[in-house]
Amino acid sequence: MDSERAAAYYEVLDRIMSPPFSYGVSQIVTNPDVLYSGEEGLVYADLIDFDKDGQDELYVLYAQKDTSDPSVYFSNHVQEIWTSQDGEPVKLFEDSYNGFSMWGDRSTALIEGKDQVYLTFYSELERVGYHKFFALENGAFTEKASINYMDNGSNEDGGFTYAYSATEDGAEREVTEDEYGELLNKYLSGGEENQLVNGGTGSPEFVISLDNNTDKITAFLAQLKQAAQPSLAAAEKLDPSQFEQEKLNRFLYKFEGLTGAGYAEGEDADQTFNTADYDSGAIQQWMSWNLLLRGMFDYDANFPKRTPGAKERQWGGFYYKPYNTKALNRFTKNTMGIRIADEKKRTKESSEISAADENSIPSFRKEGTDTYIVSPDAGYVGFTVPQVTSLYSLGGGYYYADLSWYTSDEDDLSSSFDLKDYFVPMEKWSEAQRKQVSAYTYSDTGTTSSFVPSATGYAVLKQVALGGKPEWQLVRYNGDNGWLSDEDIQNYLSGTISE
Repeated sequence: MDSERAAAYYEVLDRIMSPPFSYGVSQIVTNPDVLYSGEEGLVYADLIDFDKDGQDELYVLYAQKDTSDPSVYFSNHVQEIWTSQDGEPVKLFEDSYNGFSMWGDRSTALIEGKDQVYLTFYSELERVGYHKFFALENGAFTEKASINYMDNGSNEDGGFTYAYSATEDGAEREVTEDEYGELLNKYLSGGEENQLVNGGTGSPEFVISLDNNTDKITAFLAQLKQAAQPSLAAAEKLDPSQFEQEKLNRFLYKFEGLTGAGYAEGEDADQTFNTADYDSGAIQQWMSWNLLLRGMFDYDANFPKRTPGAKERQWGGFYYKPYNTKALNRFTKNTMGIRIADEKKRTKESSEISAADENSIPSFRKEGTDTYIVSPDAGYVGFTVPQVTSLYSLGGGYYYADLSWYTSDEDDLSSSFDLKDYFVPMEKWSEAQRKQVSAYTYSDTGTTSSFVPSATGYAVLKQVALGGKPEWQLVRYNGDNGWLSDEDIQNYLSGTISE
């Protein structure tokens, strides 16, 4: 699979596993009762060459809360099939089905035939039934055939007589019982069947095994990511013993929430921060949020203390805390190679926040030698910690780090350990630590937990000398399931990128 196709498919799965799904339940389904509990998450994903042309499509099955009717508590099961064109994901097929009704019996299977793979919906009730076969032909995923039966009244023995019909390539006709059997055999025989959903006469359930589903889907995502970054094979992968992993986790902790978008919102907002092309509003918002609301700089001894003797100021009903402007610039210079408090660097005019705008509150305000940072008036519950899962040397002093973030929604840390205990490699975490950052699902059979990251991402880092000692400096950062493009990896390896 080419890197662009792999990247496109990874993007599809990222969207499915991102909000609104992530509201405290596992994003990877491990609970067999998920459709009954109203939970959401990814159930199954696979690469399938539906038309046998040598290019795999992406098949996805997930659970999604039915939002069309607030009174409906059960979840739908949703199926999507995607391809890639010019490096962009293109949806070929989508079906959302609830199935919780008297006439809701509909099962789903994938049938692999000689020349194509069929997606099949079928029901085999006593008085009525059907098989619908969908196929990919000429770049479109459409219904290839529908083969049906319906009772036609009672016979002398008290049973039913049946009427049979079929539609192939849009042409509908009545068929005999023998022809009905021959048509089913045409589409079903000689092909391996992979049943995914059992309709259950109005009580649908996933037939595909959910055992170790977190491991299976995580491995599938890793497979796509590896295919999307083939040039990493030419980079030197460092063993954790070759760098101080705990120190690097601690360094990266404070960057959670940093994006390239600043105050911009929405799906299209830039989620990657790049020191070569950044917006000071993005850093101001991140620093205000992480510093004063979440206390994430408490674990960085290099962040400046508040200006001694200076008092908080109030503008527009918000409180601002004073920090020496030179000290702030020194901090951002050391950690990101940039100066920010003087606000001279703005590259995205759309996200500028003006103090003269009555509908906006600037994060930074300058007065004399100090920069005042707004103190948000909202509370924050829980914590999020990073783990470097792999580190590659790109040459020229640059490094690429794969990141996983783990989140707890609990109000406080367990009294038995401190947040700094989470900076150590997760292989050394205790069972209590793992439980605190696990996602929980609930069913009649009990409570299950899934130890899965709340997000993945990456950082490009540079090793610099500060005070005669080697230290890390951030170059790029993405905490929203992104990764460095294969083209950029090639450019770093060849030395054509110099941030």
